[in-house]
Amino acid sequence: MANRTYLSCTDAPPRYVELDGKKVSCAASYMVPVFWYMLFDESSLVPASTPCDGDDPDFEYDRLVTARQEGIRLARSRVDALKGLFGEAICEPFDTFVSFLESQPGETLVVETCELAMMDEIPTKYSAEARRCMAAFSQSPIVEKGFFKKKTRVNPNWLALLGQANIESMSESPAVENLCGYSWETPVPWE
Repeated sequence: MANRTYLSCTDAPPRYVELDGKKVSCAASYMVPVFWYMLFDESSLVPASTPCDGDDPDFEYDRLVTARQEGIRLARSRVDALKGLFGEAICEPFDTFVSFLESQPGETLVVETCELAMMDEIPTKYSAEARRCMAAFSQSPIVEKGFFKKKTRVNPNWLALLGQANIESMSESPAVENLCGYSWETPVPWE
């Protein structure tokens, strides 16, 4: 298992993981790309379950679900924070990503996180990390820490967001895969 996440545009979220290529818009491995998190807030974490092998009970976890237009509106309201970190160069992949989502059928965005949640012994660990990543957008990326001697540092929630997306440097533009994901069954315009 490659521990992938999947972004889908659908009319209604399926009960179980469905990897039908027609429903999966793009995918990522071992992370949730930054632009995906920009589409959601904490209210978007929705309980889900998927069947396990044999007589084991269903695996329960949280995934991200929101109305497509609301998610796109939220993402657009958050892009300035990324511009502050990476400069105007972030706009081109962001605009391409949003245009792609606008062209997809279905009114609901779903990030299927089952495989990612299964990576941890405690399935709720993913949910806590997702909350931190989404909270980053409501906080300043750079904070001052220290009582007597103030030092500027990257906000811990921004570190969680960028770290889980394998973005190690803010001095250069991140790899597009870490921002948008990659194609699954159908091409994506940023590859």
